[in-house]
Amino acid sequence: MIQPLNWVRWLLVIFFIYMGLMKEEEEGVWENRLEHWLKMVYVHQETSFAKITAVAKAIANVSKKLTERIFGTRLFSLRFLGVSIFYGLASANLTVLISPLAPHKPPTFHIPLPPGAATQPNLFLHFVWFVLFLLLGSAPALFETLGQMSRWVWLFWIFFFVRWLFL
Repeated sequence: MIQPLNWVRWLLVIFFIYMGLMKEEEEGVWENRLEHWLKMVYVHQETSFAKITAVAKAIANVSKKLTERIFGTRLFSLRFLGVSIFYGLASANLTVLISPLAPHKPPTFHIPLPPGAATQPNLFLHFVWFVLFLLLGSAPALFETLGQMSRWVWLFWIFFFVRWLFL
């Protein structure tokens, strides 16, 4: 059986032999066809680049507006810190929710658990925490239309979290 690359090679050999044996009138016809085809390719190429550029700009504008709405316009701010903390905690809880779905490799060693230790995470509790942290992280974007959120609100939530985390 002949491989596909051999087919291409032999077709090119036949094409080049044909090109070498052509008369001048036939060469002119093929040149005109090739030139017309290349012009059409260039026209479509320019319009496709314009379309791709327009789509890329639209996606960039939407993502910029969404990012500014969630994190704020300033790069380092209290809002950015609070949103990042809450989204990080939401992703940690989502990881705990998804981890039972992953295939597990049996451990090579055994660490004895103390009596009464939980072996499985409480998935409902982690789901509740995931939704809570996701909503708290999205609060600036959701309530931005009601006016500027006070810095005190963010200070309260960050203090609440740090306090809750170390209790």
